[in-house]
Amino acid sequence: MANYEEIAREMGQTPTNIDYMRNRYAHKISEITRRDVIYYYSGWMQNKNSNNLDINDSDMEGFMNAMSEKRRDGVDLILHTPGGDPNAAESIVKYI
Repeated sequence: MANYEEIAREMGQTPTNIDYMRNRYAHKISEITRRDVIYYYSGWMQNKNSNNLDINDSDMEGFMNAMSEKRRDGVDLILHTPGGDPNAAESIVKYI
């Protein structure tokens, strides 16, 4: 399964500066820890009036997709969300 960057490239879009920097630092973290890195952003700072911006059961599919591409043992998970359902978070952590 292709990731966001691969799909954007195939559609003829170029990554934004923030995408470039995020990938650059993810690679640096990965080199240090020797684990893959997953960033998870919910967009809560851009869309504060929207519902469903926290960690909940609907996030599992995204994490399953992200994990399908991981090749090394272990993963570093960097979250940027306003919190969420502890049961959903526990299920995601167990899956990872």
